[in-house]
Amino acid sequence: MALTTTNRSDVARRLRNVPWDGSTRHRPKVGLIGFFGWGNYGDELFLQLWRRELSPYFDVAPVHELLIPPYVVEDSETVAARHDAFVIGGGDLVIPNGVSGLYWKPEWLTRKVYIVGVGVATWGHRHLPEVIEEMAAFFRHPNIQYISARDEPSAEWIRTHLRPLVPVLVHPDLVFCLDLPPARATSSPNGKRRLGISVRQGLYNRNNDYAALDRFVADARQEGYAISLIELASGRQRRRDARAVQQLPFTPDEVIGGSDLDTVSAAIGGLDALVSMKYHGLVVALRYGVPALALTPNAKNVNLMNSIDRMDLVGDMEGDMDLSLKLGRLRVPVARGRVDALGHEARTALDALVRQMRIQLDPIRLAPRSVRESRQFLREVLPDAVRLARSRRRREKVSVEADRVNEGSDENAVRESSVDHRNS
Repeated sequence: MALTTTNRSDVARRLRNVPWDGSTRHRPKVGLIGFFGWGNYGDELFLQLWRRELSPYFDVAPVHELLIPPYVVEDSETVAARHDAFVIGGGDLVIPNGVSGLYWKPEWLTRKVYIVGVGVATWGHRHLPEVIEEMAAFFRHPNIQYISARDEPSAEWIRTHLRPLVPVLVHPDLVFCLDLPPARATSSPNGKRRLGISVRQGLYNRNNDYAALDRFVADARQEGYAISLIELASGRQRRRDARAVQQLPFTPDEVIGGSDLDTVSAAIGGLDALVSMKYHGLVVALRYGVPALALTPNAKNVNLMNSIDRMDLVGDMEGDMDLSLKLGRLRVPVARGRVDALGHEARTALDALVRQMRIQLDPIRLAPRSVRESRQFLREVLPDAVRLARSRRRREKVSVEADRVNEGSDENAVRESSVDHRNS
C-alpha cells in the first residue's frame, strides 16, 4: 500500500521519537547483594548510594526478600535468571570463618558479578581452610568482572588467599563520595558543645565493658559537653543494639535516631565531636569535618584514621587506654584536604565502575550522538572497552588452562586407581 501524506507524517513522527541511544530497549537488571534491610546505618548508606548511582542506567533492587535463610523466596537459579548482573558490596562481607548464604551463592556466578568496596573481617575471626577454599572458587570464577577493597590490607588478603583472576583495586570507602544533607545542629542545653556517642553490641553478642567510656563521659561533661546518643541503626539492627544502649552507665542529654538516613547524617554533621563503635559513623563525621574518635582499634578503624593521618583518634574502650586523654584531640580540627582527597578518590573509582558496567551490560546506550560525545567516547569509553575485552580473553584462557590441569589430575587419579586395583 502506498504511503499517503498522513501516513508519511505519522512514520516520520515515530522515527523522530526513537532515541539514538536505544533507551526504548530493555534496561539491564542489576541485583544488589549486601547487608541491606537489616537497618545497619552504614549498609543502608550503601544501598542509598547504589540506587542513586546505578538507577539512571539500570533497574536496581536488593536481591533478597527475606532477612533469614534462604533469603530468597524462589530458588536461587530462578532469581539469578531474572538478572543481568549482580553488585556485591560494600562492607565487611569477606569473613574468613564463614561463607554467607546470601553474598556468595554459586548461582550468582551465572551472571556478571562486580564485588565492590569490600572489607575483610579479620579481627576476632579464625581462618578456616575450607571457607577460604570455597570463597577462592567464587572469586576466581571467570564471571567475576571487578573486585575492589576499601583498604590495602583487605586487598592484599584477597590477593594472597583468594587469588582472583582480575586485579584487586583499592579505593576509599564509597560513602566518602555519597552526597550528604546539610549539617543540622539541634539545640544543646545552655549552648554547650555537643558530643555524640554511638555504641553497638559487642563481638559475638557479648556485653561491652563501659568503664572507660563512663569516665570519658564524666570528664567530657566537666569540660562543658552535652552528650547526644546517636543510634546508627533502625529495625532489626536497632533491636539488636538495644541491649548495648540499655547497659550504658550514663544517661545522655538527648537521643537521635530513626530510619531516615538523611536526618541521622545531618545530626552527625551538627555535632562538635563524635565517639563511635561504628565505622560509618566515623566516616560520615569526617565527611562533615567533625573530629571522630574510634572506640575500637580494629583493622578497619585503624586503616581509616591512618588514611587521614589521625592515628591519635584511635581509642580502645575495653583496653588499658585512658580515653579521657583523647578529649583534647577531639578539639583538633580534621584536615579537610585529606578527607576531600578521599572523596575524590572514591568518586573516581565509582565513576570508573559505573562506566565499566555500562560498557559490559548496555553498550548501545553509550553510542555517541554528537561530535562532542564522539570525542569523549574515543577518549574514555573505547580504551576501557578494549581493556575489558582483553581482560576477558585472559580470564577465559586461564580458566581453560585450569580446567585442563584439573582434567589431567582426574585422569591420573583414575589410572592410579586402576593400577592399584590390578595389583591387589
